[in-house]
Amino acid sequence: MCMLDIFTLKIIECLLKRLGLTLWADRPVKQYSGGNKRKLSTAISLIGNPSIIFMDEPTTGMDARAKRFLWNCILTLTRKDHKSVVITSHSMEECETLCNRLVIMVSGEFKCLGSVQHLKSKFGHGYSILVRSDINSDTKHVINYIKERITEADVKEEHNKMINFRVSTNVPLYKLFSVLEKAREELGNIIENYTVTQVTLDDVFVNFAKLQEENQSSENICVNNEDNCLKRNFLYKLFYRKDKSMIGKLNT
Repeated sequence: MCMLDIFTLKIIECLLKRLGLTLWADRPVKQYSGGNKRKLSTAISLIGNPSIIFMDEPTTGMDARAKRFLWNCILTLTRKDHKSVVITSHSMEECETLCNRLVIMVSGEFKCLGSVQHLKSKFGHGYSILVRSDINSDTKHVINYIKERITEADVKEEHNKMINFRVSTNVPLYKLFSVLEKAREELGNIIENYTVTQVTLDDVFVNFAKLQEENQSSENICVNNEDNCLKRNFLYKLFYRKDKSMIGKLNT
């Protein structure tokens, strides 16, 4: 066996071990699960020790454990091996975990570029308040109490005694915590606990998607109006020609 073959085998063994594929090394790829196929694709992308690695939906079809494992492998590439990794993904959780700079695209167009915190601050539009109420209580008391004192609060979702409010950034944080603490005192044991967080990347993406839908609907209206104008002009010219020909016949 030549030195090149030995060197190649060492690289293969190293990559298989790194991606957790040693136990499946001798199996045909067609027998791999979807998660192991994703790991194998990642291992193949590392052959040649590239400085830039492109990954398209790297964890699609993986269970939670395999997904976390591959995330740790990717983080090792960027933090310890100093590689640049470009990822396309529909999972905002994945983007928030792995990326230090994000680009959000809607309908094939770049909408924003920046760090996770920058995108949340600039395009997130507020805070999210999650209130857990007692299972035997009426959530209407909590909703009315908070909305009376924070007029900017809107109920985004209510399910199984969990109430999710959306509040704009115009409301100071100290006011949010003050109202929530008073609610716990004055409403007795109705509120079990609450959390106040920034909006998620999912919310940022949804905001851009809604904006895109609104723009498309307005464009469709403009196109329809233009079509209607063209049709009216065509009919007008058609009837005008017929009337003119009829007038000519009458004159003769």
